[in-house]
Amino acid sequence: MFGDGFTLGAIVLWLVTVVAVSIYFYLIRKVRREYEEARTVVGDIIMSFNRELEKDREFVREVAYRAETLTLKEESLSKGLERLEGQLSRITKELKNLLKEREELSSRIAEVEKKIDELAGAQKDILERVEKMEGEGPSIQAAETLPMGIPIKRERVLSSLTETEMKVLEILAREGEKRAPEIRDRIKLSREHTARLMKKLYEQGYLERDTSKIPYTYRLKKEMLELLKDMGTGVED
Repeated sequence: MFGDGFTLGAIVLWLVTVVAVSIYFYLIRKVRREYEEARTVVGDIIMSFNRELEKDREFVREVAYRAETLTLKEESLSKGLERLEGQLSRITKELKNLLKEREELSSRIAEVEKKIDELAGAQKDILERVEKMEGEGPSIQAAETLPMGIPIKRERVLSSLTETEMKVLEILAREGEKRAPEIRDRIKLSREHTARLMKKLYEQGYLERDTSKIPYTYRLKKEMLELLKDMGTGVED
């Protein structure tokens, strides 16, 4: 009877042990399965995090590259602006110098023109006095009146002109009316000098001037043309 009780106890103990071992292995498998699932989830999270982190790194690198590019462009633009400012400063300085020189030149030209006008006036006065004195003498030669109303003798018309002025009159007498640039090319003077010369001849009554278009056109007055023909200066009809 004691033996039967021992056997029953051993069976119960064995069953308990088997059940306990089964439960233990079940729990181990469950824990392992949950661990694997958790590890998979964590791995997915880590991979997703790594992908996002890599995107952030790419973004940061792109931003850094653009910032560096913008910095280089800004530096290049700054240097370009500095060069332009330097060139503008030099140009402004040169322009001021040119304007100053132009003012000085204009002042000198005005002074020269004033002196020329004074000389022309003095020449006119002297000529009038000489004519008056000669008109009072016993021998009076026939005088011709130029369009400005200044009586001058035939032989004195040419002597009162310079060689260049005489050349201008001969050109106009032979070839007809000319524009100022055409005359300048023939007498080889500067534009300013030619303009003053033509103005002088016009104001002294030798020329007629057409101001309806620019540059002005000059022609020899009819009386002066006839006078040159009579003086035998080589001007023909």
